[in-house]
Amino acid sequence: MLVGKLLHNQEHYHTFFNDQGRHNHATHHLFALYGLGASADLIEAAYAIHMTYLTPVIHSPHAITDDNFVEHLGDDEYYNAYHAYFSNYLSNHTMTEAVENYIFAPEYNYIPGAKKQPEMLNRCLASLIHPFIHIGYGVEFEVKGQLAEGLAMTAVHPTDQTPLVPYSLFSSHQGFSAASTTSLLSHLGSVTLADGAKSSITPRPTFSLYQRILEEPAFEQVVPLTVIDKYEHIVENQGDLIHKLVTEWYDAWLEGVQTRQDAEARLEAMVEEVVWAHVMIYGVGGFAGPGIEPAREINADFFIMHIVTSALFLPSFLLPDSPTALTPPLSLTNRFLLLRTFVSVSIGWYISRGRPALPIVSFYAATEKHLSVPSPPQPLHRDPPRRKNPPPTNGTPLPKGPLPSGASPWLRIIQNALVHPVEHLVKLQRVLAFFAVKYGGREQGHFAGAALEGAEKLDGTLFLRAAGLTMDRLGRANEGVQLDIWDYEGFFDVDHPEDKE
Repeated sequence: MLVGKLLHNQEHYHTFFNDQGRHNHATHHLFALYGLGASADLIEAAYAIHMTYLTPVIHSPHAITDDNFVEHLGDDEYYNAYHAYFSNYLSNHTMTEAVENYIFAPEYNYIPGAKKQPEMLNRCLASLIHPFIHIGYGVEFEVKGQLAEGLAMTAVHPTDQTPLVPYSLFSSHQGFSAASTTSLLSHLGSVTLADGAKSSITPRPTFSLYQRILEEPAFEQVVPLTVIDKYEHIVENQGDLIHKLVTEWYDAWLEGVQTRQDAEARLEAMVEEVVWAHVMIYGVGGFAGPGIEPAREINADFFIMHIVTSALFLPSFLLPDSPTALTPPLSLTNRFLLLRTFVSVSIGWYISRGRPALPIVSFYAATEKHLSVPSPPQPLHRDPPRRKNPPPTNGTPLPKGPLPSGASPWLRIIQNALVHPVEHLVKLQRVLAFFAVKYGGREQGHFAGAALEGAEKLDGTLFLRAAGLTMDRLGRANEGVQLDIWDYEGFFDVDHPEDKE
C-alpha cells in the first residue's frame, strides 16, 4: 500500500502545490503514519486527501546534465528534470555517496568566480528545512526514490539564508583556510585520522548558546510587526551574528578534541543538546507565550514546530549507531557541518518568531497532569455474552468495566494523532515519542550546571509534556472533541492582523 502511494505521488505530482512554493507533504504524512503502524485503509484515506490539492508534475523544458546542473538551480520548472538526474545517479551509487556529493561537496556549494553559486547545503535547509525533511524520510526508511525527490526538491529551492550557510564553510572559498577558528576542518582535519582512547575531559557547554540567544540585546524586538517575511528579515539583518554565536558554541564543544572517538562522543552530546533545546523552544516557549489565546495552554507555533520535526533526522545523518543511521555514515567533517548549519537555521526561525522565553520551572509545575494516564471514555454497560462452557480464569475475575488505557499516556496521544486531519500533528507526535524513547530515561539533575536557567529541572518527561499540550491544543480526533489547527501569530507582545506569513 505505502509503496504504491509513494510511486503514484512521484509520477503524478510536483514538489510544490502553488505559486508560493508551498510543499507537497504527502509522502511525509504517509511515512509518519506507516512508522506508527497505521492501517492500509488509513494510509489510503490520508493520501486521498492530499490528492485533492496537489499540482500535477511539470515536464521540464529539457534534461539536467552535469554541464547545466547549476544553471537551472532554483527554477521549479526543472524539478522533474532534476528528479530524473538524481534517480539516474542513485541507480548505481549509494545514498551516502549522493548526499556527500550533492549536498556537501565544495563544487556543489561554492565555485570561485561563478556568476551563480550552487549552494546546495543552503538550499537543503531552506523554506522551513523542508528539503532536509524530505531527504530524511528517504534515509530513515531506506527509500532511494524518496531521496531522489528530496535532492530534486533541494535543487529548486532558493538561497535565502547565505549568511547562515556562508561560502567560507567550504574549502573552495578563499576564506576557508584563513578562518582557523570557524572552519570545521581546522578542528577535525587531524582528528579524522587519529584513532585512540577517548579524551578524559569532555567539555559540556550545554545550552550556553540558547541562554546567549535569550540574553542578546541585538535580538530584542528585532523584527518589526509590520514585516511579513520575518525570517528573511532576521537572516539579512542578524544572520552574521547568529553564525558567529553558533561558531563560538561548537568551538567550545570541540575544544581539546584529540581522537576520532572523542569527536564522535562530542557530536552525540551536541545532538542531544540540540534535540532538547528544540523541544523546549516549541513546548516551554509555547507555554510561555505571548500569543496564547484564552482557555489554551500553549501557543503551538506552526513554524517553530518544524524545527522539532526536522530534528528527527539528526540521528540518522549524524550518529552512526542510530537504528536509522545512513550507512555507511557521512564523513565526520560533514556531519559536524550539517549540525552547525542546521542549528544556525533553526535559531534564525526561533528569533524570527519572537524568541519566546523558556521558563522551565513554571512549565514543569503547570504540566504535571499530562504525565498521568487518562481513563478511556465510558462505554454503555453491556452484560458479557453467556457461554455454555466459559473458559477457566484460574481465580482471576474477568473485567466488567472498561479496560485501563495502558501504562503510558502515549497510546492515547498517538491514537488521536493518527486520525487527525492536520497532517503535521502525527509527524510532531511521532518525533516527540521517538525522543521520549531515546532520552526519556534522563532524570532531573542530568543537566544540572548547564547554562540555561532552570535546566536542572529537566527530565525525560519533557517530550510527553509537550505532546500532551499539543494534543489538547489541536483536539483529540479519536475522541470526537472539537478540532483546531496550529497557531500562526508568533510570540509578539502586540497582536497584529498582518503577522501571518
